[in-house]
Amino acid sequence: MKRIWVILLAVTLVLVLAACAAPQPEATSAATQQQQEPVTTQDTEPTATTQDVEPTAAVQDNSGGGTVINSVSNAVFTFAVTGINRYDLSDGSEAIIIDCAVTNNSDKEQVISSLLCFSATDTSNNKLSSSLDAVMEVATRGVNLVTLDGDVAPGATLKGSLYFSAAKGTRVNSITFSPVLSESLTLQLGGI
Repeated sequence: MKRIWVILLAVTLVLVLAACAAPQPEATSAATQQQQEPVTTQDTEPTATTQDVEPTAAVQDNSGGGTVINSVSNAVFTFAVTGINRYDLSDGSEAIIIDCAVTNNSDKEQVISSLLCFSATDTSNNKLSSSLDAVMEVATRGVNLVTLDGDVAPGATLKGSLYFSAAKGTRVNSITFSPVLSESLTLQLGGI
């Protein structure tokens, strides 16, 4: 049984690397601004803390309500942060779970990987660590976690979360989305 999991993992890794090696399309000079539905924060257990955030660039959603904390666009993608949750971890650190939405503005399917396409910095510009261990620990508490991974059809929006671990009290300054087939987008969050 372990061998099957190893083979499946290897095949998945090969597919992700193949998607990363594709040539980049020509970018157009006009940026497409789109608004998307916010990702709602899942119900969490009482030990979780949800941070109230002052929007740095609030965008009202057209689908009946909800606020996007901040978003940024180019000709291929619109990337938005819609929420942030923090969980105390057993090692004394904190899991920072950032709810996001990525809209494909292009006419071609795009591949998104939460581990390969995203990075974050704190207010001192130190890179935050993506943490599968934090994801696993929070998931064992019964919290429903959805990663920001998958294929996104033209015009579609992928919703999910990015996972980082850091010292308690760490504030997120920026998130950089570096898709394989497009220019990078950096979203300033101002220390949320």
